[in-house]
Amino acid sequence: MQRFKGRVVLLARAAGAIGRAIGARLGAEGASVIACDSITQADGAAVLLDVTQAESWAALAAQVEATQGHLDALVNCAGVLATGDVEHTRWLIGSAWWTST
Repeated sequence: MQRFKGRVVLLARAAGAIGRAIGARLGAEGASVIACDSITQADGAAVLLDVTQAESWAALAAQVEATQGHLDALVNCAGVLATGDVEHTRWLIGSAWWTST
């Protein structure tokens, strides 16, 4: 099946196990996958992206615009593990939280 044929998909945190599986499935479904991560894979497959930095996103957006012309979907596999219960876990909104961890 080619449900994503002709679609451009940006995959953030592509070097992790879940990201690799999602990228493989999207590719099998016909998508042009832009695999991004904060680390580069040994085979150089991942585009460098620091999801905690707005400048990194802006640079990637410009690169995607220049090379692909458009973006159809974003899959964000990046996440943060915070332990504790809701009442005692400090959550900040926006970049302040990302840069504080």
